[in-house]
Amino acid sequence: MNIKLITLDLDDTLWPVTDVIARAEVVYYNFLCREEAQLFSTLSSDDLRDYRLQHLKKHPELQHDISLWRRDSLYCQLLEAGFSKQRARTLSDQAFEVFLEARQAVSLFPDAEAGLAWLAEHFSVVALTNGNADVTRMPIGRYFSGAVRAEEVKISKPAPEIFRAALDIGGAGPAQTLHIGDDPYHDIEPARLLGMHTLQARITGKHQAVGPGFSHWHSVPDLIRELTS
Repeated sequence: MNIKLITLDLDDTLWPVTDVIARAEVVYYNFLCREEAQLFSTLSSDDLRDYRLQHLKKHPELQHDISLWRRDSLYCQLLEAGFSKQRARTLSDQAFEVFLEARQAVSLFPDAEAGLAWLAEHFSVVALTNGNADVTRMPIGRYFSGAVRAEEVKISKPAPEIFRAALDIGGAGPAQTLHIGDDPYHDIEPARLLGMHTLQARITGKHQAVGPGFSHWHSVPDLIRELTS
């Protein structure tokens, strides 16, 4: 196996995502409460989330751009609350930037950075995510040679097109690429169908084990040496 490229899922592969989103939601909601105390004394964070989910049902095309989905949902909710278009747009954009900054404050799994540094030393590494985590805004960005986010290419995993975009950035074919991710449906199966090699991150225990995998990042270098020997 001649591996040249690593494509790497982010959420629940490099860090646990649930706490990250929960903290970012608190920062987001607190910002809105400071900016418009009267309205948000009657609208809870759960109210915003419920509206956001209903908004997606009305606009399913937003499923591939979760950043636009969040901004547009709040904008429409503010309009319904009687805000002017200008104020609704300004506040929704500002609140999103507050959320996005907090979204990047991740805490890596134990030994994940050491594993990532090893990968970057031996291969090209391209991030591949459906979320709005942005490695270029994180200290670990130095380990990546590129990134593909669903909201940029307007299509999400498990669609093969998003994997092909990562292959194009990495300059490698499927047989030269190892995809590391946690989700069998969104990561492992579609990568295999394209002819990529796979390694499943089983750190959270959320998903069924499928094929080669690891439960701790310290084992990744040895696993990849075995796979490529």
